Amino acid sequence: EGSSYLIIDGFEIRESQNALRIFDSDHIIISNNNLHISGNETLRLHACALSGWAYITITGNHIHDSGRFGNGECIYFGSAEDGANADYSNNSTISNNTIYDCVEEAIEIKRGSHDVTIDGNTVYNSTSAYNYSTAGMVTLNRNGPYSGNPQHIVRNNMIHTHANTSGGAIWVDTGATVYNNVIYGSSRGVYIVNSSSDAYTRYVYHNTIDAAAANAVVRASGAWDSKNNIGPSTTNNLAFSAGYFVNTTGRDYRLVTGAAPVNSGLDLRSVVPTDRSGATRDAQPDLGAYEYAGSQPPPP
Repeated sequence: EGSSYLIIDGFEIRESQNALRIFDSDHIIISNNNLHISGNETLRLHACALSGWAYITITGNHIHDSGRFGNGECIYFGSAEDGANADYSNNSTISNNTIYDCVEEAIEIKRGSHDVTIDGNTVYNSTSAYNYSTAGMVTLNRNGPYSGNPQHIVRNNMIHTHANTSGGAIWVDTGATVYNNVIYGSSRGVYIVNSSSDAYTRYVYHNTIDAAAANAVVRASGAWDSKNNIGPSTTNNLAFSAGYFVNTTGRDYRLVTGAAPVNSGLDLRSVVPTDRSGATRDAQPDLGAYEYAGSQPPPP
C-alpha cells in the first residue's frame, strides 16, 4: 500500500483472501510470480490512481484458482467506485501471463481505468460460474468517471472459455481495439455492449474465433467496426471452417495452403501491422490472427 517504483518478482503466494493486493500505488512491476488459491480475487489492484496515474506492469505470471470463498476474478484491475474514490488507473500492461481456473473473469478492467493493454496472455479453464450472462473472460467494463475514450487494447491472446460463458470470451463495454486474438470454446467470442451510452467505437480486427458464425462477434449496442476476422459471416469477415487451419483439434490455428482467408483481407496495417506471431502484415493481409507462413500440412 502506498508504494512507488516497486518490483515484485519470482514469488509464490497462495491461500489467502487475495494472493496479492496492490493498493494506492503506482509504477509497480509484478513479474514471474505464481499467484494462486485465493479466497476471492487472486491479484487485486485497487485505488492505484486516485491522483490520475498508475503505470502497472503484470507480466510472465501464473495466476490461477480464484474464488475459493465465493466469487473472484483472477486479475481485478481498478475500482467500481465513482466520485472522490474514482480510480483512473492507466498506462498499464497485462502481458504474457498464464491465467486459469478463475471462478469469474480471468481479467476484469473496471470503469474509470484507461489505456490498458492486455497482450499475449493464455487463458483457459475459466468458468465465470457466478455470472455466465454478463461476464467475459476478459472484461472491459463500461465507461465510468474518466471523461475520455479509454482506448483499451486487447491483442494476441489465446482464450479458451467455458461453453456457457454467454458474456463472451472478450466483453467490450467501452472504447477499445481487439485484434489478433484466438478464441475457442465459448458460446460467444467477442461481445459488444454500450451500457453507459458512450460515443466510442469498438474495433474488432483480425481475430480467429472458433465458434458458430452468429456467435463469433455479437453486438448488443454501441458503435463498432468488425473486419478481417475469421468467425463471423458478416461483411469483410469470413465464417469459421476447420479446413482453413493446420489442426483445430490441437488448437493450431495457422492457415494452410490454399485456404480462403489467405490474401482476402482489407489493409489495416495502420492498426494491426503484425500478426499474432509477429509476422508483418502486407497490403493484402490474411484474415484471422495469423498470416499464412508458407506451406503448412493440411489438417488430418
